[in-house]
Amino acid sequence: TGFADALTSGAAAIKHEKSVVLFDNTSPSTKQFLAQRSIDAVGGAAVRAVSRAGIHADRNIVGQDRYETGKLVCLNYFQPTETIYIALGTNYPDGLATSVLSAKNDAPLLLSKQSLPPATTSVIQSGFGSKKVYFVSGPALISFAADNLITQL
Repeated sequence: TGFADALTSGAAAIKHEKSVVLFDNTSPSTKQFLAQRSIDAVGGAAVRAVSRAGIHADRNIVGQDRYETGKLVCLNYFQPTETIYIALGTNYPDGLATSVLSAKNDAPLLLSKQSLPPATTSVIQSGFGSKKVYFVSGPALISFAADNLITQL
Protein backbone atom coordinates (compact mmCIF):
# COMPACT_ATOMS: atom_id res chain seq x y z
CA THR A 1 0.00 0.00 0.00
CA GLY A 2 3.02 2.31 0.22
CA PHE A 3 3.14 3.05 -3.51
CA ALA A 4 0.32 5.61 -3.66
CA ASP A 5 2.15 8.52 -2.06
CA ALA A 6 5.15 7.95 -4.33
CA LEU A 7 2.90 8.13 -7.40
CA THR A 8 1.35 11.47 -6.53
CA SER A 9 4.58 13.01 -5.26
CA GLY A 10 6.78 11.93 -8.19
CA ALA A 11 5.88 14.82 -10.50
CA ALA A 12 6.21 17.31 -7.65
CA ALA A 13 9.62 15.89 -6.73
CA ILE A 14 10.83 16.29 -10.31
CA LYS A 15 9.42 19.81 -10.58
CA HIS A 16 11.06 20.93 -7.33
CA GLU A 17 14.21 18.78 -7.63
CA LYS A 18 13.48 16.79 -4.49
CA SER A 19 14.21 13.18 -3.61
CA VAL A 20 11.46 10.62 -3.13
CA VAL A 21 12.26 8.21 -0.31
CA LEU A 22 10.46 4.91 -0.84
CA PHE A 23 11.77 2.80 2.01
CA ASP A 24 13.02 3.07 5.56
CA ASN A 25 16.75 2.51 5.26
CA THR A 26 18.47 4.23 8.13
CA SER A 27 22.01 3.19 7.22
CA PRO A 28 24.69 5.83 7.80
CA SER A 29 25.11 6.44 4.07
CA THR A 30 21.35 6.97 3.62
CA LYS A 31 21.24 9.38 6.56
CA GLN A 32 24.19 11.32 5.15
CA PHE A 33 22.59 11.49 1.70
CA LEU A 34 19.27 12.77 3.06
CA ALA A 35 20.86 15.17 5.54
CA GLN A 36 22.41 17.08 2.62
CA ARG A 37 19.09 17.63 0.88
CA SER A 38 15.85 19.46 1.31
CA ILE A 39 13.34 16.84 2.44
CA ASP A 40 9.57 16.91 2.28
CA ALA A 41 8.03 13.79 3.79
CA VAL A 42 4.89 12.80 1.90
CA GLY A 43 2.60 10.28 3.60
CA GLY A 44 2.63 8.74 7.03
CA ALA A 45 5.24 6.09 6.22
CA ALA A 46 7.68 8.72 4.91
CA VAL A 47 7.16 10.93 7.95
CA ARG A 48 7.91 7.98 10.25
CA ALA A 49 10.96 6.89 8.20
CA VAL A 50 12.51 10.36 8.11
CA SER A 51 11.83 10.84 11.81
CA ARG A 52 13.40 7.47 12.72
CA ALA A 53 16.45 8.41 10.68
CA GLY A 54 16.80 11.60 12.71
CA ILE A 55 16.43 13.78 9.62
CA HIS A 56 14.53 17.06 9.70
CA ALA A 57 11.80 17.35 7.08
CA ASP A 58 11.07 20.81 5.74
CA ARG A 59 7.43 19.79 5.36
CA ASN A 60 5.30 16.83 6.38
CA ILE A 61 2.42 16.29 3.99
CA VAL A 62 0.00 13.71 5.33
CA GLY A 63 -3.68 13.26 4.57
CA GLN A 64 -6.24 10.97 6.15
CA ASP A 65 -5.71 8.52 3.26
CA ARG A 66 -3.88 8.27 -0.07
CA TYR A 67 -6.50 10.38 -1.83
CA GLU A 68 -6.27 13.21 0.69
CA THR A 69 -2.46 13.04 0.62
CA GLY A 70 -2.57 13.30 -3.19
CA LYS A 71 -4.79 16.36 -2.85
CA LEU A 72 -2.33 17.96 -0.43
CA VAL A 73 0.59 17.23 -2.77
CA CYS A 74 -1.33 18.86 -5.60
CA LEU A 75 -2.21 21.97 -3.59
CA ASN A 76 1.29 22.34 -2.12
CA TYR A 77 3.32 21.88 -5.29
CA PHE A 78 1.19 22.93 -8.24
CA GLN A 79 -0.66 26.02 -9.37
CA PRO A 80 -4.09 25.43 -10.91
CA THR A 81 -3.51 23.80 -14.27
CA GLU A 82 -5.62 23.22 -17.34
CA THR A 83 -4.73 19.53 -17.23
CA ILE A 84 -4.75 16.84 -14.56
CA TYR A 85 -4.29 13.09 -14.64
CA ILE A 86 -6.31 10.64 -12.57
CA ALA A 87 -5.22 7.04 -11.97
CA LEU A 88 -6.59 4.24 -9.87
CA GLY A 89 -5.29 4.55 -6.33
CA THR A 90 -5.52 0.87 -5.41
CA ASN A 91 -3.08 -0.38 -8.04
CA TYR A 92 0.14 1.13 -9.25
CA PRO A 93 0.87 0.33 -12.94
CA ASP A 94 -1.29 3.04 -14.55
CA GLY A 95 -0.17 5.67 -12.06
CA LEU A 96 3.48 4.70 -12.39
CA ALA A 97 3.38 5.06 -16.15
CA THR A 98 1.48 8.33 -15.90
CA SER A 99 3.67 9.95 -13.24
CA VAL A 100 6.36 10.62 -15.86
CA LEU A 101 3.83 12.19 -18.24
CA SER A 102 2.43 14.21 -15.36
CA ALA A 103 5.90 15.57 -14.55
CA LYS A 104 6.69 16.31 -18.20
CA ASN A 105 3.48 18.34 -18.54
CA ASP A 106 3.79 20.02 -15.12
CA ALA A 107 0.38 18.68 -14.18
CA PRO A 108 -0.64 16.86 -11.03
CA LEU A 109 -1.50 13.19 -10.81
CA LEU A 110 -4.44 12.45 -8.54
CA LEU A 111 -5.78 9.11 -7.41
CA SER A 112 -9.26 7.70 -7.56
CA LYS A 113 -11.31 4.75 -6.50
CA GLN A 114 -13.84 3.37 -8.96
CA SER A 115 -15.84 6.46 -8.08
CA LEU A 116 -14.14 9.80 -7.41
CA PRO A 117 -13.24 10.33 -3.76
CA PRO A 118 -14.13 13.72 -2.23
CA ALA A 119 -10.46 14.78 -2.07
CA THR A 120 -10.01 14.32 -5.82
CA THR A 121 -13.33 16.00 -6.61
CA SER A 122 -12.43 19.04 -4.48
CA VAL A 123 -9.16 19.54 -6.37
CA ILE A 124 -11.04 19.61 -9.66
CA GLN A 125 -13.61 22.02 -8.21
CA SER A 126 -10.79 24.33 -7.11
CA GLY A 127 -9.69 24.94 -10.70
CA PHE A 128 -7.32 22.11 -11.56
CA GLY A 129 -8.07 20.35 -14.82
CA SER A 130 -10.15 23.20 -16.17
CA LYS A 131 -9.75 21.99 -19.75
CA LYS A 132 -8.46 18.42 -19.69
CA VAL A 133 -8.91 15.57 -17.24
CA TYR A 134 -7.21 12.35 -18.29
CA PHE A 135 -8.33 9.07 -16.73
CA VAL A 136 -5.46 6.67 -17.23
CA SER A 137 -7.26 3.56 -16.06
CA GLY A 138 -9.88 1.76 -18.09
CA PRO A 139 -13.64 1.92 -17.47
CA ALA A 140 -13.50 -1.39 -15.61
CA LEU A 141 -11.36 0.35 -13.01
CA ILE A 142 -12.72 3.89 -12.91
CA SER A 143 -16.40 4.03 -13.66
CA PHE A 144 -18.16 6.00 -16.33
CA ALA A 145 -20.01 7.63 -13.43
CA ALA A 146 -16.72 9.30 -12.44
CA ASP A 147 -16.32 10.59 -15.99
CA ASN A 148 -19.87 11.93 -15.90
CA LEU A 149 -19.19 13.66 -12.58
CA ILE A 150 -16.19 15.45 -14.10
CA THR A 151 -18.36 16.64 -16.97
CA GLN A 152 -20.84 18.14 -14.49
CA LEU A 153 -18.11 20.02 -12.59
